[in-house]
Amino acid sequence: LQMIMQYQKLSPLTQVLSVIFLFFLLNISRDLLILFLEPVLDASEKSKLCTLCSPHAMCLNTSGIMKCQCRNGFDGNGSSCSDVNECLTLGNVCGGIGKCVNNIGSFSCSCPSGYSTNGSSCSDIDECKTANDTCDNNADCTNTAGSYHCICKNGFTGDGSLCTDINECVNDTNKCNANALCINTIGSYNCKCKKGFAGNGRSCHDINECELGTNNCHVNAHCNNTIGSFKCRCKTGFTGNGMHCHDVDECA
Repeated sequence: LQMIMQYQKLSPLTQVLSVIFLFFLLNISRDLLILFLEPVLDASEKSKLCTLCSPHAMCLNTSGIMKCQCRNGFDGNGSSCSDVNECLTLGNVCGGIGKCVNNIGSFSCSCPSGYSTNGSSCSDIDECKTANDTCDNNADCTNTAGSYHCICKNGFTGDGSLCTDINECVNDTNKCNANALCINTIGSYNCKCKKGFAGNGRSCHDINECELGTNNCHVNAHCNNTIGSFKCRCKTGFTGNGMHCHDVDECA
């Protein structure tokens, strides 16, 4: 009773300091200390109780009651907060791809080459879409998990990083007709029917110049069609090369 009477004679500030000293001496939690002090403090003095919270805690005023609450990534009673090792408590947080790195109050994912991170997970980088590939301009890029493949397009040969044109006309891999000319192009080829033939190059048929009248035989010559061409022969009574025929003077 005598101690209580002496306590009441102290100034409010001295009373608070005495209680704080007593609670620390007895190793009593800060939450209990706040709970004890709140009834004897005014609103401005209550806000000072937040200094009793851990640096990793929030000071909450709930219906006039001050409370210390550990922030995300920390665990404790608010007056004392310790870091949570999410790499141990959350399990496979990086998707089984990256390495989990614990930080104070948080964690991050260290991702291997070919993956990007948003801090909490690893995702594949599509090098083909982001133009980070080394494929040749004449190759197709195919994305894979953590990497990509380069495959030369049709008409080209190489390892995908370097592709060179295939000359189909030289290596006889073209589909031109036997009566057509093969013309190589970059990555492909064209077929063109030879003179005396008509078609699309892959299919060629003989042109009958004698029937079409596209021959240059003399009027006094016979036109004989041949495969891919024609021949001119002077008629009986005429002589020449078929393109030029002159009369034979039988009386001379």
